[in-house]
Amino acid sequence: MSRDSERPAIDRMIAEWAQATRQGGEAGAAGYASFATEDAIFLPPDVERVEGRAAIEEVASAYTSLPGFDV
Repeated sequence: MSRDSERPAIDRMIAEWAQATRQGGEAGAAGYASFATEDAIFLPPDVERVEGRAAIEEVASAYTSLPGFDV
């Protein structure tokens, strides 16, 4: 399996993640975190390390609630 053969699936996944995140607010945060695993680690700027999907969603809500937020 080559990277080129997987490219359409990867591009589709990224587009779905971006669309889910663009909903803004809590829905956007849920979309942002939906692609994280339960043991994911998120390193947002100016915030301590965040571990786990639920914690990532909570922190992401601060970003997705900002006016004009986009990924």
